Amino acid sequence: MQQPPPPPPVIRPPPRPVPATTTPRPIRPATQTTEPPPQRTPPPPAEPPLRIEGAELGPDWIKALQAWWDLHAYYPREASSKNISGTVKLHLLVHPDGVVWIIKLVQSSGSEILDKAGIYVFLHGHLHPFPAGTPAPQADVFISVHFVLTQGKATQASKAAFTVTDEPVHNTVVEKMQQKTCKGVVVEGGWGPNSFLGTRIPAEAVFYRNPDGSSWVRWSSRGGIQITAPVTELGISAHWTGIPPLGPAMNRPMPPHYAIWPAGENRLGGTSEDPTGSIDLTCD
Repeated sequence: MQQPPPPPPVIRPPPRPVPATTTPRPIRPATQTTEPPPQRTPPPPAEPPLRIEGAELGPDWIKALQAWWDLHAYYPREASSKNISGTVKLHLLVHPDGVVWIIKLVQSSGSEILDKAGIYVFLHGHLHPFPAGTPAPQADVFISVHFVLTQGKATQASKAAFTVTDEPVHNTVVEKMQQKTCKGVVVEGGWGPNSFLGTRIPAEAVFYRNPDGSSWVRWSSRGGIQITAPVTELGISAHWTGIPPLGPAMNRPMPPHYAIWPAGENRLGGTSEDPTGSIDLTCD
C-alpha cells in the first residue's frame, strides 16, 4: 500500500526585531545671551524763547519786553489767509536807552511773510531802557517769536511767550480813536516828547473809516500841511505815509512813514521814519 505524501512544511515568518529601548538624552536649552536694551538718546532740551547776552537785565525788563511785544506784534493777513504759521528767530542789538540798533534774522520761519513781520515789529523799536546802574554798553537779545494759527480756538501754544495769533484784533487805534482829534508833537531826531534832542513839530491826527470799511487819517505836521492818507492796520497799530518836504525832485528825501500805538488812556505813542523820530499825541 502506497504511503500519502507528507504535508508541506509550514513556513513561519521570522520574528520581528524588537527595537532596543534607549533612554533619550536630555535636551539642553540653548544658552540665551541677554543684551541690554538700546539706550535712547534723550531729545535736546527745548531752546528758551529768549536769551540775553552781554548784560544782566533782570525779570522786570523781560516782562516789559513781553508787554512791548504784545502791544506791537501783528499777524500778517496774507499769512493768515494762506494758513501759514511758524517761528522766527531774531538777534537784536539793544542799547541802554532801549533803542534797537541792529536786527538780524537768525533762523527763518520758512515764510518770507512771517520773517518780514517779525523783523518789522522791532524795526526802529524803542524798548524799555536798561535797569538803572546796568554797566553794559549794549545787550544781545536772541528771541524766538511765534506766529500761531488758532482758527478761533484758544490753544496752549497761543499762550506761550512772544506769541501772536490770527484771532480777530479789537481795540485798535482807529477803532478807539475814531473821529477824535489827537494833538501833540513829532520829535524828529529824538526819542520821546521830553527829549532834549531833535526838532519838535506840532502834529494833529483824526482817524476815521469810510463806508467801505477802509481806514483813513487826516494828518497835519511839518508847518501845518494837512494830508488825507490811507491807514494800514497791523494788529492794534496804525501806519500811514506822509508827503516828502518840498524841494528839487532829484534831492527830495523819501516820504516819512508814521506808526502809532495806544500809550495809555486817550494817548497815542509811535515812531516816524525818514526822518527817524517819536510821536506823542493826546486825543479828545
